[in-house]
Amino acid sequence: MLAAVLSHDANLFPVPDQPISKHVRVWDAKTGRLLLEPLNCRAWAYSAHFSPDGKQVLAASDFNAGLIWNLLLPDASEPVPPWLPRLAECIGGQTFDDNEMLKPADPDELFEIKRQIELSPTKDNYIRWAKSLFEQ
Repeated sequence: MLAAVLSHDANLFPVPDQPISKHVRVWDAKTGRLLLEPLNCRAWAYSAHFSPDGKQVLAASDFNAGLIWNLLLPDASEPVPPWLPRLAECIGGQTFDDNEMLKPADPDELFEIKRQIELSPTKDNYIRWAKSLFEQ
């Protein structure tokens, strides 16, 4: 890695994995926790920076390539939507029953959550993230 620069609020920093892998990782500067799945570069990245608004990571890589990723990080002021824990259970394939015992998640609930997200009039980062999840 040749360069990693903190976000404008000094809370996050992107780090190229060179020479380990062809990824950029976004870390929380306060907790040291990895925040996202590694961003795939397809070539060795040697610097990574945030855009001025903090919503994108820009990396310079081998072959004079510039890479840009849109980040869909929730704002700390946004409350966690009620569908998010249910979505996590559906994706994980298990949920808790009334006795706090694991049981298989209802596959139909995933389609209901997806419909709810698609019809949502809000444009917060949780909705944007969920929509991008379902597009994949």
